[in-house]
Amino acid sequence: AWTVPFLSFLLTTADQAGMEGKVQTVLPKVLDKYVEVLFLAKSNIHPHLRRSASPMLSLISHEMFSSKVIAGMKRAALRTPEFAVHAFTEAISALSLDLSRYVKDFLEILGPLLASSNATLHEGVEPCFVATFREVSDSSAIKELVDGLFKILEGCHGKIAAYQQRVLVIKLIGKLSSSSQSSVEGIIEHVISKYQGYLKSESNET
Repeated sequence: AWTVPFLSFLLTTADQAGMEGKVQTVLPKVLDKYVEVLFLAKSNIHPHLRRSASPMLSLISHEMFSSKVIAGMKRAALRTPEFAVHAFTEAISALSLDLSRYVKDFLEILGPLLASSNATLHEGVEPCFVATFREVSDSSAIKELVDGLFKILEGCHGKIAAYQQRVLVIKLIGKLSSSSQSSVEGIIEHVISKYQGYLKSESNET
């Protein structure tokens, strides 16, 4: 497992030395190893290993992110999400890409984990969502994230009965509004409109 942090250090050092061409040639295979070791691990990975393995992700392209990282996240979320979600956060935090185009993917991957009754998952999903928020700049993508979180709240992945779980989703919506790199006023207005609709539907149910 410690081979991956070493390779990450080697690749980032080579890139800084002007060897971008060779780095980009090697990166796809190293990413395969990264996904295998960190995302698909069958036990919890030490935080230091996750942090030291992730800097090379700042060098990847959108194509690599989509074909390697997103694909790996989707597999891991179905297998051992309780371990993988912490690695997801480190990976997202290391990126130098705008993630606006991947909002649907993130909602598909993280939505069921947020709606899960497993409280351990919630502890890992919250920072992962927050890390994602910071890398989304397009206002329409941010509104799509808001809509997706409200759908989770409304039960698109199964009814959320636990009070603490509902509070967590609402808190994430608030964090998304405040971390927006786009028009804050427009995002907040959208959140208020969605929340009013949610409260109305809740009152109708009761």
